[in-house]
Amino acid sequence: MVSVVINIVIALASMAAWLSIMLGTGDDLQLARHGWRSLKYYTVLSNLFSGIVSAVYATHLIAGSTPAPWLLTLKLAAAAVVMVTFLVTAALLVPVYGAKSMYQGGNFWLHLVLPLLAVADIMLFVPVKTLPIWSTLAPVVFTAL
Repeated sequence: MVSVVINIVIALASMAAWLSIMLGTGDDLQLARHGWRSLKYYTVLSNLFSGIVSAVYATHLIAGSTPAPWLLTLKLAAAAVVMVTFLVTAALLVPVYGAKSMYQGGNFWLHLVLPLLAVADIMLFVPVKTLPIWSTLAPVVFTAL
């Protein structure tokens, strides 16, 4: 049940954060582009991907069905790509722009909260031990594109 709540929060918050950035209603001053042009950012794309996967995963959990290996692979990929967002922000962007500017408005959710929730969910609740080793290639392909 905890995993269902986490995944619903990830799905809804990723959409809400992106809509805030897209509409220019938040105080996300670090993103130079609003509107559809915000989709050029890895942060936005990785969190939307994570949100979509989380919505599908929560739907499977609510229905009581066992998630298929392809869905577990996507869940693992989603957690990995948003963790890249978190690590790049924490290690490279915060020292340059400051924590206040990188963790405000929608960016607070996209750079900090949602990546940590996705990783916590994958580490604590998602049965990824059953996945084959090739499934680790999915995050690499997403990040490389």
